[in-house]
Amino acid sequence: MNNFNTQRNDRSYLFVTLMCMFLFALTSTAQARQGLLLEVSDGDPSKWNLALNIAKNAPKNSSEPLDVVVIAFGPGLKMLTKNSKVANRLEDATGSGVEFRACGMTMSKLNVKESDLYSSEHVKRVKGGVLEIIRLQNAGYTYIRP
Repeated sequence: MNNFNTQRNDRSYLFVTLMCMFLFALTSTAQARQGLLLEVSDGDPSKWNLALNIAKNAPKNSSEPLDVVVIAFGPGLKMLTKNSKVANRLEDATGSGVEFRACGMTMSKLNVKESDLYSSEHVKRVKGGVLEIIRLQNAGYTYIRP
């Protein structure tokens, strides 16, 4: 009877070990995709260009797939408008997979309508820019403020 319990414990230990290895492999695979979050809260077009350069170059130089999200709020929201000094670069960025998020609170405060934005299909309005930054950081995105 004692030998039976030892064999049973060995099997249980083996099963638990294999399950842990399986779960580790599963979570390692799930984390293979990385995220980059760029904050644009400045009205300076040179900083907008810097953010767009990072958004363009980071995925090219990453050894793993990289999701890029640019969040604009405050004076930086103007970057995402049709008349922005970088509007022509937004098309290239969205074509490369960059996602843009506009702060809904800033839009309301500055009286910016969705029709004023670069393209409603490429710019997603979120409730709050800072809240979106927190959400994405909690999801594992790396935060950069150019």
